[in-house]
Amino acid sequence: MIGGDLKAACARHFQSIITHIYILFHYLHLPLLLALPAFYSSEATSIFVVNESIRPVYRQWLSTVSVPQPLPESLLNIEEAWSVYLNSRVEEWKVLFTFACALVATSLTFFQIPHATSVPTTHFLASLAVCRALSGLVYSPIFPLFFRSQMTRSIHFIMLWPHERIPTFWSPWTMLSLPAATIIWALVFFILAALNFLCQTAGPEGTAPSLMPAHLMLVLRGIVTISTLLDFVGLCWIWTLMGRYRRICSAKMRLREESVRIQEILANSV
Repeated sequence: MIGGDLKAACARHFQSIITHIYILFHYLHLPLLLALPAFYSSEATSIFVVNESIRPVYRQWLSTVSVPQPLPESLLNIEEAWSVYLNSRVEEWKVLFTFACALVATSLTFFQIPHATSVPTTHFLASLAVCRALSGLVYSPIFPLFFRSQMTRSIHFIMLWPHERIPTFWSPWTMLSLPAATIIWALVFFILAALNFLCQTAGPEGTAPSLMPAHLMLVLRGIVTISTLLDFVGLCWIWTLMGRYRRICSAKMRLREESVRIQEILANSV
């Protein structure tokens, strides 16, 4: 009986922790992502406003297989607009990848300067800059590889994309904002580390460098660990979401192709 009550109390306590973490992320995810999901969404607003108005046209085209029809002009226009939007994003991600490489290289130079490593705040900020730059280095190449396929530029994908929403803060626009958000934070930490280093007064020659206080090192390790875990969760979520998009779009494309082929076979056999 006591064991059962203890398990129930632990379960309630664990559920309470998860709820508080969820609420924390609900209020912090936009500041942490610098409101970039809203920016990326607004950039494509015109595409998806039209998308909603012509959804009946898409459904009709998808269901019309008795007489194979080319894609209607209205749907072709949306495909073209979406392709232009993706091309601009792909170029942006390529630039961000190059910038992330440069930030990783330049941030590591702080640890080669003896006086910089002896200043706890500089060490702290430089470590965060390296951590975020590495995250940007991981996120930036993923999306150009994913969006290079014809499937991601098809009308099936366009109709699916804006309607995918995982509770509250996990949306496709959040996914697109991760490379820019991580690299911007890396740049912010790098600039702060550089300014902090420049503002420090060099100690007497021959003075032994001081070590980072234990409590500050513990905080740094905690932040880096949490950031790494969040990056791992983000990568798993991106992999899952991309796989879901690929399966749904591929299924729709195969279904239409098979339906059209069956109708052609039946028409030729008459």
